[in-house]
Amino acid sequence: MILIFLSGTTGCFHYASLPPMVKTDNKGSLLITKARIFDGNADHPIQENMDVLVTDGQISRIAPHPLGVKADTEINAEGMLIMPGLIDFHTHVGGTDAPPWRKTFYPPERTLSAFLAFGVTSIVDLGGIAGQLQGLHEELESGEITGPRLAYAGPQVTVAESHPGPLIEETVNWPVSSLVKHLMIEEIDENTDFAEMAQNRIEEGASLVKIMIDRIPLDTPSMPPELAKRTVEAAHKAGLPVAAHIGTSKDLETALNAGVDLFAHSVNSSQLSTASLERLKSSGTPVISTMRIFQNVAMVSEGKNPVTAADATVMDSGAFEAFKESAEVSPSMQEYGENIARHTNDRLDGCIKMREADIPILIGTDTPLLGASAGASTHEEIFLLVERCGYSPAKTLAMATSQPGAILGNWLNLRGLGTISEGAPADLLIIAGDPTTDIGDLTKIDQIISRGNLIEPAIPAQD
Repeated sequence: MILIFLSGTTGCFHYASLPPMVKTDNKGSLLITKARIFDGNADHPIQENMDVLVTDGQISRIAPHPLGVKADTEINAEGMLIMPGLIDFHTHVGGTDAPPWRKTFYPPERTLSAFLAFGVTSIVDLGGIAGQLQGLHEELESGEITGPRLAYAGPQVTVAESHPGPLIEETVNWPVSSLVKHLMIEEIDENTDFAEMAQNRIEEGASLVKIMIDRIPLDTPSMPPELAKRTVEAAHKAGLPVAAHIGTSKDLETALNAGVDLFAHSVNSSQLSTASLERLKSSGTPVISTMRIFQNVAMVSEGKNPVTAADATVMDSGAFEAFKESAEVSPSMQEYGENIARHTNDRLDGCIKMREADIPILIGTDTPLLGASAGASTHEEIFLLVERCGYSPAKTLAMATSQPGAILGNWLNLRGLGTISEGAPADLLIIAGDPTTDIGDLTKIDQIISRGNLIEPAIPAQD
């Protein structure tokens, strides 16, 4: 997690009590007729003139029209495309899209609803307060609040004086910073009881462990290879996978040597070396994309406003306006941002190299953070991978549906997550267009279905 990048000031906090952006319209069984189907697999052809029956939160039947059954609600989707709901594999529900010079935080229900309003029906939180995330997960599962399916890592595992500790200290005044660090990170050293650490994650309901192997700011330490290895071994013994936050090719190799299962970011602050690329390919380890957030970091360090029209529909108006002001940043965070900006072409080159090497990629955004809003940024991430990295629209949509669904479905015990198949969870988008050929059509969402329920989004019009 980059956490609150450019956190050079310690001014007042703002709390934006914004309402949820969606509500559930539960009308029982649902029949979608005459639709085209993209099932989540980029190699499968589009199925034409199909009916889909949804009952009890699952896809119960798929067949050519007419299916010949009745349902409580029927949607005529002739000329439209059904696809699986999007999955964002790197989020932070407790984060904020506001600039650090106007620290604005939202109710987590607002952030969760924003993801769902843009068709993101499942998310993975890669660093936050375990008790809060556990409570939100339970409320989402019970239907008490409306939002995407949620899996989470809980506190991030790091070493003293390493990321994200220094950013928390810059962002939040002492003594509150000590409490925040206690809740959000777990610092390890050679005397740590690693088995107990892993057991704590299980008791907190976490689906994975996240370790931090990076330097933010640049003069802070990174996790020693031996501690990374011991953390991974303990997590694996407890049955938990491990995701690694990395910055450089060297960090990537440290993580591979430790045996991690997933990369929270691609290489972002150095070139992706040929040796690292070859090792990454041979390992088969998936990489979460997060291209957009580093674009925002670079833009802010250069004095540019990174907020898109879609972001603005989610953001607090005060936070939105604050991005038009001059950034107030600490020297260490400005140095970090300038370093990220210097490596902009390296990140793009690395993305292209990973595409050519067929590295498994999962869509993730690290949002909400620094002008990159929940939900809106998932779309922007997909657009970047098509437009800048050269992935086909269908392949990119698979990276946001079936590919992450296979992993997350295993964690959540949900067979078929991220696909349109009989018995799969009924997390669906009905789109008035075809994003498998024109990725811009992803914005033309006509209906959102989550857990078998119709979702009514409330997104302001984009200027």
